[in-house]
This record gives sequence, structure tokens and C-alpha cells, in this order.
Amino acid sequence: MDLKFNKEYCVFVTVLIKYQNKYLFDRNLKPIQGVLQYKERIEDCAQRLVNASFHQAISNLEFMGIGESFGRDFDHAHNFVLIAEVDTLSDVGSFSIVEESHYPDEWLPFINAEEFDFYEYRNLEPGSLASKDLSYKLAEGHELTFRVSALMRSDKGILFDDAHNIVGGRQMLNETIYQALEREVKEETGYDIDDSYFVGIAEDIVELPKYHKTVHYVNLVFEVSGDFSEAVVSKVSWISEDEIDDLDMGMVEVKQIIQNM
Repeated sequence: MDLKFNKEYCVFVTVLIKYQNKYLFDRNLKPIQGVLQYKERIEDCAQRLVNASFHQAISNLEFMGIGESFGRDFDHAHNFVLIAEVDTLSDVGSFSIVEESHYPDEWLPFINAEEFDFYEYRNLEPGSLASKDLSYKLAEGHELTFRVSALMRSDKGILFDDAHNIVGGRQMLNETIYQALEREVKEETGYDIDDSYFVGIAEDIVELPKYHKTVHYVNLVFEVSGDFSEAVVSKVSWISEDEIDDLDMGMVEVKQIIQNM
């Protein structure tokens, strides 16, 4: 099942093919692009899309950024952009090597980037859209949720809610990723964010027997800084980092990101 919901929201995966330090585009100067599927990992989607177009394996695959658009083909869309290196070109189909001077402007930031980054495209202001969660039902008992999480540290440990999730929640249709991060932190803790640093993408498929459903979470995890000295104002508490390994967290990949930092 594609993670595409009428004209309201979509999760894209784009793969820029790199061969001998040059890039391939189709005759319309478009890269490989498709829609992420339910329960599919982003990297697996990239492999699937490349295989469908080139029928060959990828020697190296690297995340280069996330594009967030408002009012283009969809009201709101997230686009995970990766660069795939290939060693040979046996069947390029409608694609061809393009000279650097002819690379399409839209993809130059990703091609020239030295590290992962975020990019925003607006044909309308996010605030003009409906105020609703990016959480969608695909079929009975199966849902997608796009969320943001904030790793908040102090000398007391890391801040968790009573369900052993770090601070965070669903992004909304009418806000950007960073607006969602600031809102969730403020709502759950009362704290303001001074700065944030992106640390990873967690892709958890979580069974929720109590609610008779399975949720595919696409979760952007940030480490945030600020003045966290005042007492928190909600059902969150500091847990020592020494206790994290034994903590029962439903979002396994979020836990792995924390452990690997």
C-alpha cells in the first residue's frame, strides 16, 4: 500500500544515480522517484526503485536530505532524497548521463551537499492548510504516522514520558518539521528550544494490540538544547542514561539511535 493519501499528503523517496562522479536523469531531467510503501524501509524503497529502473545492485547508498513541500503535487509532502552509486551501467532505459552544467536546479543542493540537510518548498503557506495530524488509516487496523522526537538531555538524564517515549509526537499538516518539534517540546514539557540537531530517522513498525492496530512510524529524531533547569510541567520524567539499555521502549529504532550516540 502506497503512503499516498489523495492530494493531501504523500511520502516520496527520490534516488539520484551517480556513476563515475556524474549523475543520471531521464529525458525530462527527472531522477528516480517513487512513493514509500506501508511497512517498507526507506532504503529498501530506494533499492526497489533503482532495481526497477536499472536492474542492478547499488554499491553505495547515502541519505542526503529531506525535502518538505507545501502546495505542489500534494498539500504537504515529505521527500527522502538519497544518492546511489553504481559501478556499471548495463540497462539505463530512459536515463542518461547528464553533464554537470545541465543538472536541474532543484537537485543541485542535494548533489552539492557535504552533509544531510533539510529543504523546504512552498507554493502556499503551511498555516493555510487544515490543522490535523499526519496520521492516516490505510486499511482496517493499519496506519501511518509521521512524527518528530526530541532527545532532551541534562545532568539528570534523558526526558521520557510515562510510556517510555522520548518527548515528541505527530507532525501536523499545517506546520513544518521544525514548527512541529518546537510545539511538541513546549506542549509536553513547557520548555523552549534554543537549538536542535538532527540525529536520525527511526522507522518503527509497532503492534498495538490494545488498539487492534499496527502503526508504521516515520520518526525524525533531533537532539535539542535549552534551559531545562526548571521543573517540567507534564507527565515526563528524567531517566538516567545508565538505565536506557534496560528500558522497555516500543519504538526500538529510537532506542537504537539513543544508544549509538
